[in-house]
Amino acid sequence: MRGISSVAAFAIFIVVIVVFMLAVLYYYQLIKQATIQGVQYVRQSALPPDQEAALVYNGSCYLQAAGPKYPFSYYFSVYAPTGALFVSSAVSPASPYQFKIACPPGPGMYKYVGVRQSGQLAYLYVYVGPIAVWLQSNGTIYFVKRVGDSVGLTLYLNAYDNSTGWAPVQYSVALTYNPGLLSCSPQSLSAGPAALSPGQTGVYRLGIVRCTAKSSFTSTTIGAVITQSYGGYAWTVFVPAVAQLINASAASAPPPTSAACPASLSFSPSPGEVLSGYNELNGWIAAWGAYGGGAAVAVRPGVLVPDSLQTGTGPYYVQLKSQQIGTLAVSGAPATVTVSGSMPSFLSSLNITIGSSTVYLNGSSAAVTLQPGVYPVYVSVRVQPNASIAGSNATLYISCGSTQIPLLFEIPQWGDWGVRVDIYYNPSNQWGNQPNWQSYQYVGTWSVGSVYFWLSSRHQNPYGFAVSRPPYFSIAGLDDTAPKWAAAWLPQYSPGKWDLFALRYRGVLYIPWSDVNFGVWHDDGAYVSMCGVTLNAWYPTAPRFDFVKAHCSSSDVPVEIDYFEAYVESVLIFVVGKGSEAYIPTIDGAWYCPNFTWKSGPYSYGPGPGYCNSLWYFLPASSGNVPYFVVGKYTPGTSDGGGTPAP
Repeated sequence: MRGISSVAAFAIFIVVIVVFMLAVLYYYQLIKQATIQGVQYVRQSALPPDQEAALVYNGSCYLQAAGPKYPFSYYFSVYAPTGALFVSSAVSPASPYQFKIACPPGPGMYKYVGVRQSGQLAYLYVYVGPIAVWLQSNGTIYFVKRVGDSVGLTLYLNAYDNSTGWAPVQYSVALTYNPGLLSCSPQSLSAGPAALSPGQTGVYRLGIVRCTAKSSFTSTTIGAVITQSYGGYAWTVFVPAVAQLINASAASAPPPTSAACPASLSFSPSPGEVLSGYNELNGWIAAWGAYGGGAAVAVRPGVLVPDSLQTGTGPYYVQLKSQQIGTLAVSGAPATVTVSGSMPSFLSSLNITIGSSTVYLNGSSAAVTLQPGVYPVYVSVRVQPNASIAGSNATLYISCGSTQIPLLFEIPQWGDWGVRVDIYYNPSNQWGNQPNWQSYQYVGTWSVGSVYFWLSSRHQNPYGFAVSRPPYFSIAGLDDTAPKWAAAWLPQYSPGKWDLFALRYRGVLYIPWSDVNFGVWHDDGAYVSMCGVTLNAWYPTAPRFDFVKAHCSSSDVPVEIDYFEAYVESVLIFVVGKGSEAYIPTIDGAWYCPNFTWKSGPYSYGPGPGYCNSLWYFLPASSGNVPYFVVGKYTPGTSDGGGTPAP
């Protein structure tokens, strides 16, 4: 015979298996016995030095260690204050140094006892306790004009787990304010329950609180008391200032009118606007015109700009220099004229000149005597570099006796001159399969003239525009960058690099047809909702085009466009159309392609998904058959960037 029989071979195999299993059971009992001895050592406080571990949570609790010196195989945990014992067996670890265990039943210090591969005991500790919390609003300063006026505050709760253990926490927030000056509704808000792992940050949108002025005041503060609860445990944090309310009328009250003005005064406003140039910060910076017998001057807020696109850095100062906003006519007799009112807090400088005389400089007034005649009125104004002051306003007065000519200074709301876009940061780089804004960190707001940027190494101008750099659009061969208006609030994840951000556009789109295609070029994720149809492409990707079809029941359609950028290229271009036609809408009209490939797929230069097989050229909104974004105080122009904003 050659070899052994199959029966003999099988018998030998069974013997080997039995010996192996007996060895495993023997080794397991040794480990278990050693661990039980370790528990006794814990209770006797005869411990080697503790080593810190992290207790992370992703639906279950995992004890996460960092290398071969840490425990493996079998665990016991001891609750330090009471010595209570909890048993947790290791199960199929996700990595050699991560083990699933029972989640702690409450806050406290936990000691975990295990066995190293060498057979020695090992001890780790985890602390589960209160986490750091703070409350922020979408603005820090709000303005009211009179009793009965109200403002809306969007509140966000920021939480950070600075313990080494997973924290399942519920939050309640109670606002604090002077009830004699304000009434706010709702007064209390809540979030959770929510689970945070060690080092994890949570941002929770609590909702909108509306506060109404009940009586006159100059300034008052809204604070909050934040309570976090973990089972039967609770901790309280006091936030002294969430937002400040300023009574603009109280700060700008006209002076006593006891003396009569011997002359007759009349004011003629000059309409006008100033464009900042076609840059990454987009569009108009100022507009002025008639207001209540005087003039209104609206100026966009400034912002500190990093060099995200390598096109210059430093403060983006929004300012007017010696701009004529009207004329003052004096007749009948000489008039002694001054400008009254406190310096608006949202301005960093303000100079008002009548003729050749300065009558107001940064809160200080100087009287000037004017002979009968006509005098130009000039302003030089610079806005604070703080985008949260949108919606602020204050009124000053050109005064002579009982004659009061108002000069209103205001910061336009985000929807007045463009499409509002909220900016978020997400250091976790965990995006899910659709937007979850409560888990991202809100950092700021801006408004733009179009939903368009292409920051990629692939091609400077991938769509054949008839101009090298279309207005409103950021086209650059750059990776790991962000539009300059977004980078103003975002942290750099490495020097000169911006990633891990999300954008949330909200606007109204005029569409001249019922049946429409809409889509986006995107890298990374995009999520678009319009006319009851959603395009969900919320995932990391190289540049690609995706589109869907919809039927719209009206011509003015709310549009929601969400975007996130994880790494490398940043691309977002919103396209609508019908048949073979495509339009990239702006606030003035749209860039038009008569021969567009409506097909979903990855980037390709040339015929393929989302490609214009001709040239794009601009069509104004005035034609009536062009889609464009409808915004508040803005009249579209005949060219991109050619419209007129109003104060």
